[in-house]
Amino acid sequence: MIIKKTFISLILVSFLVELGLAHSYGSTNEIRWGESINGVRLSITMSNSLVDAGSLAFIATVITNGSANPIIIALGDPEMDYDLLLTNGGGMGYNLTPPFILGSSTRITINTNIQFPETIPVTFGTNIVPGDYTLQATRFFGLGDGRFKVDSNLLNVHVK
Repeated sequence: MIIKKTFISLILVSFLVELGLAHSYGSTNEIRWGESINGVRLSITMSNSLVDAGSLAFIATVITNGSANPIIIALGDPEMDYDLLLTNGGGMGYNLTPPFILGSSTRITINTNIQFPETIPVTFGTNIVPGDYTLQATRFFGLGDGRFKVDSNLLNVHVK
């Protein structure tokens, strides 16, 4: 099943890149970004900041390559390609994505000045205590011979 999802994701990404749609997600003025790491930035958004514990939500992500060189990312299962951490004001955190399980993934290249969008389906567990939280995503990428981690902007989320 993972191979089928990866194959479909790869075809969709290739199609979007060929059409030139992968870089037209939105201008950088419309998107809130996390801190730039070697010119690479990550943004997350949700259509609704109010979620029920036990419900499914979709996190829209955009990674942009503002470096002078292409970067490499692995595409496997969006739920495992990103780490999503939900944290309350007291420091209590919930990891919303499962731990990485060895499986197949495809490596893709994101050229300079390209924005690459993805959607992550996420279940907010029934174990999450109702309240106000911040949500942040993390993703790894390769640049040259190095492997780097980029963090997204913070989103305010209320779990009820």
